[in-house]
Amino acid sequence: MLQALLARVECLATKQPVLMIWEDVHWSDPTSRELLDLTVDRVPFLPVLLIVTYRPGFSPPWVGRSHVILLTLNRLPPPRCAEMIASVTAGKALPKEVAHRINDRADGVPLFIEELTKAVLESGALTDIGDHYAIALPLQPLVIPTSLNASLVARLSRLPPVREVAQIGASLGRQFSYELMSSVAQMSRQQLDYALAQLEASELIFRRGVPPEAEYTFKHALVQDAAYSTLLRSRRRQLHSRIVGVLEAEFSDIVTNHPEFIAEHCAKSSVPEKAIGYWLSAARREIGRSATTEAIMHLQKALQFLVSLPDSVSRQNYELNLLIALGQAQIASKGYAASDPTQTYARAREICERLGSPPQLVSVIDGQWSIATLQGHLTLAQQLAKKLLEFGEARSDTLGIVMGCQDCGDTGLLLGQYTAARDLSLRGLELCRSLERSTYAGIALEDPMVLMRANLAVALMYLGHLDQAREQIETARAEALRFTQPVTVGWALFFSIRFQLAIHAYDVALRLLDDLLRQIHQRGIYLFGSSETYFEVNVSPHLETRKSV
Repeated sequence: MLQALLARVECLATKQPVLMIWEDVHWSDPTSRELLDLTVDRVPFLPVLLIVTYRPGFSPPWVGRSHVILLTLNRLPPPRCAEMIASVTAGKALPKEVAHRINDRADGVPLFIEELTKAVLESGALTDIGDHYAIALPLQPLVIPTSLNASLVARLSRLPPVREVAQIGASLGRQFSYELMSSVAQMSRQQLDYALAQLEASELIFRRGVPPEAEYTFKHALVQDAAYSTLLRSRRRQLHSRIVGVLEAEFSDIVTNHPEFIAEHCAKSSVPEKAIGYWLSAARREIGRSATTEAIMHLQKALQFLVSLPDSVSRQNYELNLLIALGQAQIASKGYAASDPTQTYARAREICERLGSPPQLVSVIDGQWSIATLQGHLTLAQQLAKKLLEFGEARSDTLGIVMGCQDCGDTGLLLGQYTAARDLSLRGLELCRSLERSTYAGIALEDPMVLMRANLAVALMYLGHLDQAREQIETARAEALRFTQPVTVGWALFFSIRFQLAIHAYDVALRLLDDLLRQIHQRGIYLFGSSETYFEVNVSPHLETRKSV
């Protein structure tokens, strides 16, 4: 997706010079920042001017590069403040005392200057004489608010019919649709249209499109915050509960495609368990599309929120499911050698023991086995794999047996037990056919059927059955590419390269290595990053020898 978006920029730049503007990058999500980083890398080779704005405290990685110029925007000096005030008043001069107070309180911040000026104009304290304003009433301290928030609250207070709509909009978020607002507001269309038009005329919100397809955006996050701050806590909870009900009843596409959105509203209402469930759904969705940074963020939010719930079996189950997903995301993001997934799975194992070996123990042991295996602790890995298989057999749990067969077979390969690895892989594959793929989608990062085919191929290869091994490895790779689970694709390519190296097909191995490296960068499966060095060390010398011959 990121490469496609970057290609779009390159295509536009071949036709004419391009201006790109990224505003408020300090609020951007990790994937957007990744796209921005790629764009900054590409800009020196294109007729593109890229302008990025962000607040102090955000530290972009590309500042200091030769093609990047950093401009610090200071507060406006008095002459510029006067120009900005004039732009708001349409060139009509304000009384000097009023202009002086605005300058003093705005302290050169453009948004403050604009909002304070509008607050004064709407206060009724000034009279429009024609080419200037005159003081109509004695200036009170409240006429010119002492802060931006006070200014925005004052403006909203002078618009009683529309304040409720502004509050609902602020509860929905920085952006909201007419359709969603209409369902939540519970007022006539005439009332709603009037309120939105008033907010738009006051430039507190901006509109794109025409109702009922319109989308609205608060002028600034601080405007949203000001409207939200006027709500009592009880009213906030009531609004967020209503939003949750409306989303679940009428906007199933948002619930399905953006569960993190409804999770935030659940967290601010009175249904915390729902919030945790939706954050978990959001994380699993992000893991499925390789957005592991976002997945970790969702899971950490849920875990922090979980602390507020009373200790119970239900809470422990919630924590266990969150930790399993977090461990998977951490492995995909940071690799098996990182300390984070080790600690996460250790905590999950503690909870399993407290709950008396629940079904989730399959995921936890499999995660611990993966870490032990990839860290080279084969004795521990073998113990964990056997425990997993025994757990599945003791409970007649097909999924547990499948995962146990996969882990025992994989460990057997590493220990040179090729016949046992072959038999276990065959047993696991046979059982896999009785399970839907969705059954183990949330259990492990990898598709067990694909991995067992790869294990079977390696075992057959070492037992001397090369034709059968080639058939299994090609089937494994085809299945992985068809189901497109990122880590599964990585492992299928990894084993395919190993097989080609074993039969001395170095040209094929190098092509597959290029494909693996492309998958690593495109899908973010960085746990295979060390494969580049490993395989190039094994492949390159043979290629050089063949060239010289």
